[in-house]
Amino acid sequence: MIYIYGSGGHARVVADAALACGLEIAGFFDDDPARWGSFVMEAPVLSPQGIEPGDFVAAIGSGGVRQKVASRLLGAGWRLRSLIHPRGCVSPRARLEAGVFVAAMAVVGPDAQVGEGAIVNHGAVVDHDCDVGAYAHVAPNATLGGGARLGVRAMAGAGSVLLPQVSLGDDALLGAGAVATRDLAAGMKAAGAPARPLPERSGKA
Repeated sequence: MIYIYGSGGHARVVADAALACGLEIAGFFDDDPARWGSFVMEAPVLSPQGIEPGDFVAAIGSGGVRQKVASRLLGAGWRLRSLIHPRGCVSPRARLEAGVFVAAMAVVGPDAQVGEGAIVNHGAVVDHDCDVGAYAHVAPNATLGGGARLGVRAMAGAGSVLLPQVSLGDDALLGAGAVATRDLAAGMKAAGAPARPLPERSGKA
């Protein structure tokens, strides 16, 4: 039996994987009281308050939010669980920490490391010797070449590529379809092929 924190699109992807693994979904958690009492994939949407702690997956797209939710539940005695879709391919030589989600058709190669709460989404490739940071997100069809590094809470957007040995810093974002040919600093947003930093927005009207 497993609980899923979140009730949006990614939560349904996680639920689909859980069902494919033969797990029972006890319910979905949501911080919005207006969602409580509704159903997602025939399972109820609940508040985690008052429920005896058990196994959960943090199924929220934002790495920062996912990390805060996981930290809160772990502090309350809940157990963060990893989930690998049966059609995902994970090398027995890879190391996955607690709370990792590997979606269908994703690949995690030998001697790769995937940190706590990270997402390796549909069709993504984390090649040999890669290092995916905690609460990072390798989006659908993104590819990390051998030895590439994705920082904590960083995101490689859909269809993007990190060439071998290239690093994406903590909280950085590589846009959809971009190709990172050199290291990108922490917090940087980049797009294009080759990827170039996006200009900072001034915030002025």
